[in-house]
Amino acid sequence: MSTLTLARVGKRPDSGLKEKLARRRALNPCVSLFRPELFTDGGRTEIQTLSRLAEIFTVIADAYPLKRGIRHDILADDRTKGLSRTSLRKALVVHTGSPRYLKSVIAEDFRRDLDNEITANRVTVSEKEYSRDQLAQLNTNKLAAIARLESVGEES
Repeated sequence: MSTLTLARVGKRPDSGLKEKLARRRALNPCVSLFRPELFTDGGRTEIQTLSRLAEIFTVIADAYPLKRGIRHDILADDRTKGLSRTSLRKALVVHTGSPRYLKSVIAEDFRRDLDNEITANRVTVSEKEYSRDQLAQLNTNKLAAIARLESVGEES
């Protein structure tokens, strides 16, 4: 349960929870610091789903820009039976928000399908600019998180 949720309920977070969150963020900053509002369980389900997708589809493992509507193709594939729409959506949000994927969008001109073949979908200039902005925001958040963790370590 996040600090925000505890505040809504009217409870005060204990110091043990703050320490636990700080340790979790230190271990995996990509999951817990950049987009904590997306995760109900600290991102474990989404990361497991993403790992499974990367094993099945090389286009995800290689972090190439994905074609628009790829979610429907993934759900239609026989190898992903039993995968919930929600976990897939959240896993794709994590994947497409990762620094590696954003750098790939900036570098590549075309999107790819599940077979890792180039499609007619081009990566537009505005999408490249958006990726640059997102990457800059991630770097800013990372530096702020490191500063927060260092200040928590100094208080101890």
